[in-house]
Amino acid sequence: MHYDPQRQGAIQSSFRNEGLTPHDDGYYDDGFAPGCCQGCGADEPLAHVSFGQNVGLLVMRFGSRTEGLFCARCVDSEFWTKTLVTGFFGWWGIVSFFVTLVTLPMNVTSYVGAKRALAAQQPGVLPG
Repeated sequence: MHYDPQRQGAIQSSFRNEGLTPHDDGYYDDGFAPGCCQGCGADEPLAHVSFGQNVGLLVMRFGSRTEGLFCARCVDSEFWTKTLVTGFFGWWGIVSFFVTLVTLPMNVTSYVGAKRALAAQQPGVLPG
């Protein structure tokens, strides 16, 4: 892994903000080295995302959330998986209907923000 002190400082501060603590071996509580994607472990530009998923079952619901620092490939994968499952199965319940109305726009907002952040980290690419 290539060491970039400026990038390393930014990543460490974002990990501290998430409540993860470094160990003596340089790895964090989630098992990944700082600067690595929490989805695949790749050493690529990262963006912090939070995607929700909601599945409604007439009288109950199941929800899950994925949050962390991910590379572009994992951001795409997590976004489409969580959003499509919510889009198809999130409406089947009274409470789930309203949770889905909030979850889908939040996923899109997080995805767009992550794509802009990743584009800003690429040399010669203008975000937006």
